[in-house]
Amino acid sequence: RGESPLLTFDLDIEGTLSLNSVVPGNGQWVLYLSVEGVAPSTVREPIQAAAGVESVRIITEADQSGRIEVVRPELPLLDAVTDAGATLQGATVSPDSTRFVVDAPFDADVSHIVNHVTEEFPQADLVATHERDREPTTAARPGELFDELTPRQREVLEVAYMAGYFDWPRDSTAEAVAETLGLTPPTVHAHLRKGEQKILSEFLRTD
Repeated sequence: RGESPLLTFDLDIEGTLSLNSVVPGNGQWVLYLSVEGVAPSTVREPIQAAAGVESVRIITEADQSGRIEVVRPELPLLDAVTDAGATLQGATVSPDSTRFVVDAPFDADVSHIVNHVTEEFPQADLVATHERDREPTTAARPGELFDELTPRQREVLEVAYMAGYFDWPRDSTAEAVAETLGLTPPTVHAHLRKGEQKILSEFLRTD
């Protein structure tokens, strides 16, 4: 049992929550968490009761595992990490602790990032740092495909993907994606089709 700076709620379960993805939106964060060792319906109520949480939706559920979607307008941990020039790559919340992995640019001042985060969360400790070598490549980076999208198109595509809209059978409908983002279903369909068209055109176009 303990307070998680990831979601700022008291965790009183035997299972583990793992952060799969974070989608920044228009004034909100959308988090996708996998649940292991306990049914998602068990953690839904304590997360929904946490301060600042707008909604919690179960995407998939089994007896001891599943995936959930959490929407909240602000998240102090993510705000602290992004303000320091880094990104949150993953996190795991267990009854004993919260462990998160932060990715920073090669020329970033790691001590500045650590100090910035620990100012907001004094209970945080730096466990380890690792440097990763990125080999040069002439292939287009996956992120370059998203450069052609508007921020809203990218947001809709990411939320739809993480919510299982593209799975078969679908884990989420366009209506569910629209509700998460505060949009109408026709608007979601329009953003999805325009976004898909732009990405596919980069793959399939011929000069």
